[in-house]
Amino acid sequence: MLPPLISEFDTPIELARRNFLHINADEVSALSRAHQEARRKYAMAFLNSLKGIPGITLIDPLDTMCDAENCRTVDSQGAPIMRDTNHLRTSYTEKNPLLDKYLR
Repeated sequence: MLPPLISEFDTPIELARRNFLHINADEVSALSRAHQEARRKYAMAFLNSLKGIPGITLIDPLDTMCDAENCRTVDSQGAPIMRDTNHLRTSYTEKNPLLDKYLR
């Protein structure tokens, strides 16, 4: 799997903190796709060089987590999809079809 989102925040903790303090959580619930692409630029260059090797399949989580401008860090019910700064929650991956075609 290619690098997932990388947040400036520990998403669940920051969402809870902002909710408790009645602070707008928009900055935490969506991250700029351009910023995410820039952060993983060097890792992507290396990983893309592996594409032609038999048995290697690259799976990009940003394809399902992001639109053209933003990457969501919460699902449609407002629950965090990240369990910390760069790991997806099990509850999100179980509902998300991203890996289904590769693991079944």
